[in-house]
Amino acid sequence: RPQKAVDDFVEDYVTTSEYIFPGTDSKVMTNSDVENFLKDYIENNNPKDLTEPAKKKLCARALCYARNEIYARHGYIFNSWELQELFESMSWYEGTVPSDKFNSNVFNQAEKKNIEFLKSKMEDYGGYQPAK
Repeated sequence: RPQKAVDDFVEDYVTTSEYIFPGTDSKVMTNSDVENFLKDYIENNNPKDLTEPAKKKLCARALCYARNEIYARHGYIFNSWELQELFESMSWYEGTVPSDKFNSNVFNQAEKKNIEFLKSKMEDYGGYQPAK
């Protein structure tokens, strides 16, 4: 299975911070927060000569990973091998709850709003479907 997307993301971005998108558990993210996150990701971790479609795809993928990080922080075990392998590569992740047993009541208000907001922003960039 194609591992390159996960490997590249972990090598290029995740290793520089403890979380993909810090703060999503304690503060409601804004457009400015997302713009800064994506600017940092694109400018610091990818070739400068990317086409616009390639940039959009990278942004959508990063937002997908950031959104799913909220689930991962609560021990969610992903059905997608791409997401599962991404989060298993992080020292803080402990997958303890299978997806069919997961209860979204564990999310606080900020997390609930950020899940929806990040999903909307991801769709603005064309969406991203992680590999199953």
